[in-house]
Amino acid sequence: MERDAQLARLARAASAPSSSSNPTGPSPSPSTPSDPGPRRYTHFEIPNPAVTVTQKEDGTYDIRTTDPGLAGSVMQITAVTGSGEEDKLFIRIP
Repeated sequence: MERDAQLARLARAASAPSSSSNPTGPSPSPSTPSDPGPRRYTHFEIPNPAVTVTQKEDGTYDIRTTDPGLAGSVMQITAVTGSGEEDKLFIRIP
């Protein structure tokens, strides 16, 4: 019976998380560099002239349309960075 209790304690100890399980192992990595934030785009290529997209300072997008019939639809646009890189984005027209 004592042996069973000892085995149960060993099993619990083996499955319990331990903060000192590897004291000579690698230390936690230093803090990562600060998040560069959202990718910034200089302009957007939009297939429908009734839709305009601008990027706000916080990285979110301001999407507007002059055609109420487009409300709720999804459109693929091309976002262009200052260096000329292009990203395809899907937007939902409000």
